[in-house]
Parts: sequence; structure tokens; C-alpha cells
Amino acid sequence: MRTFIGIPIPVDLRERIVEIQHLLKGNVKFVEPENLHVTVKFLGEIDENSVENVISNVHVALERFKRFRITLENLGCFPDLKRIRVIWIGVKENKEKLVNLIKEINSVLSGIGFCREKRIEPHVTIGRVKRRDERVVNSVKKIGDVNIGEMFVEKVVLYKSELMPNGPVYTELHRWNI
Repeated sequence: MRTFIGIPIPVDLRERIVEIQHLLKGNVKFVEPENLHVTVKFLGEIDENSVENVISNVHVALERFKRFRITLENLGCFPDLKRIRVIWIGVKENKEKLVNLIKEINSVLSGIGFCREKRIEPHVTIGRVKRRDERVVNSVKKIGDVNIGEMFVEKVVLYKSELMPNGPVYTELHRWNI
């Protein structure tokens, strides 16, 4: 099954993100509000036997963390403005704490065969771009500095992702409370 680890976004911030999505012009496929999350780690295809191993290892990684506040701010894109493929909202306040949490999860998961991320940029993906569109570039530049709000990092979720014709469907497989 296709899986990833993420931090769910509270409803009030999802509503604010949808407002920002409506301001973006051009050829953008938006992430559905119920699917918005802070990306922690994409695991890819894993079998059901590996799920318990992931759960126990991430549990160990999260033991030393207590809940903390982050702010979601500013639009960004991967890989860059000239070749936009992903539009995202970044993390500002306590970004380093979140990076440390993600690094800890990466560390324990690399011990059971998952690749370690080279570059960690905590973010919420809000849209994907299939082909270059100057309207997308201009609207990202125009919106740029935006403050979505603050939230607590108090749970981390292992999701199953099923790719469907109308977009992915995420199912919670496990939740770790911090």
C-alpha cells in the first residue's frame, strides 16, 4: 500500500488555505481541503507487515518531543519559480523544532530501510502544476507573503494514500499523539 507520514491541519487553517487557493490563477490542481497536511515523510509502497515496524519505530522517535506551536506562512514552490511543479505554504515559527522532529523520524526509518531525506523543507502542499503557466508564477509572486495562522504539532499520522481518478483518498492507519 502507498503510505506517508504527515501532520493534519486544523479545520480553521484549512479554510484559510482554501481562500489562498482561490487567489491562485492558472493551471493548478489543488489539494482537497481534507487532504491538506504538513509533509513529514513519503514512504511509498510498503506491505502490511512493514506497517507495524514503521509504527513502533516512529513511536520511539517521537518519545522525546512535546507538542509545540508552528505558524504556516508564505507561499513557496518546488523546484523554483521558473519550473513550478508544487505550490506550498511554509512553516515559520518553530520551524527548527519541526525540522528536528522530521530528522528524528527519518533517522529511525533509515534504520529499517527507508531512504533519508537530503533536504528538509517543512511545508503544506496546496497545489500541483502540470505545465509552466505565467499566470501561476505571477499569482505566486503576488500572494507571496501570506500568514495562514498558527497550530499545534500535537499528533503525527501514518496515512494510506489510494490514487483515484478524482484525486487521492487518504486513510488514517495510525496516529501518534505528542
